[in-house]
Amino acid sequence: MRLLRIPFRLLAVLWRLGVGYWTIRVQFAGLNNAERSAEVQRWSRQMLRALGISLHLEGEAPQQGPLMVVANHLSWLDILVVHAARHCRFVSKSEVHHWPLIGPMAAAGGTLFIERASRRDAMRVVHQMATALQSGDMLAIFSGGHHGRWLGALAVSCQPDSSRHFSPCTGDACGIAVRAGGWATESSGVVCGR
Repeated sequence: MRLLRIPFRLLAVLWRLGVGYWTIRVQFAGLNNAERSAEVQRWSRQMLRALGISLHLEGEAPQQGPLMVVANHLSWLDILVVHAARHCRFVSKSEVHHWPLIGPMAAAGGTLFIERASRRDAMRVVHQMATALQSGDMLAIFSGGHHGRWLGALAVSCQPDSSRHFSPCTGDACGIAVRAGGWATESSGVVCGR
């Protein structure tokens, strides 16, 4: 019986991808930031549904920024799960920007792209992050992987007495834990605490 669902799920996922791409190409230009955020969140929830994944939140998802969300990273589904809970601007490796379909969608969602091997680019992105936080945005990063190389730069740059860098960052931090049940049969959950 599960094998019979696969073609329908595949069609539903392809449809959601097409709708998402059409939305960023046609509708996003006429939307303000709040409407774009709501659209990304709605699309992410629909994509999770198309994949057969239910979302369960423990705690209350933050309603507004400025906020830095730091999450664990289990798989590519984590981005959908976090966006479904609350749209955030992700920080991602620069290679994603060039991926077909996904790259333009990530860019339209406000993703900040970083060249991970470059310290200079890390500082560029740290400055972009500070500006985004000062503008009231919600940013999301995954704590694992290669982010450790430049996360220290953000911490140093947010110190109030740091004369080598820029002014202190404002906003709260929110740690979340992404948990997954069985593949596409159980739930993905987000536990959030400020």
